[in-house]
Amino acid sequence: MSSLVACLLLTGCGTMYLDTPVGQSVKLLPRYTPTTVRIEKKVWFKWWGSEPIDDPHTAAIIKENNLKEVRLYMTNTFADGLINIFPGMIGFPRRTLIVEGNK
Repeated sequence: MSSLVACLLLTGCGTMYLDTPVGQSVKLLPRYTPTTVRIEKKVWFKWWGSEPIDDPHTAAIIKENNLKEVRLYMTNTFADGLINIFPGMIGFPRRTLIVEGNK
């Protein structure tokens, strides 16, 4: 029973938006296409993922870096897992947003 409670306390979610800037044409890249830019952004959520603390959108990153070709994804890194042990239990999970691309 205690392991079930521990698992429930360590769960969390959060919506990430893999979007592009309005009016900007962007080509999506296949998985293994080489890129020159890689940005990793840590996104924190509160209330077990129901509300973002940081901006969960990729559009601003694409615009700031003037990317014309992109590959976008969200992941939970090993570091996220370790860091989430305590904050995740009290409702503040973290995710990693990755934008790779070419100008």
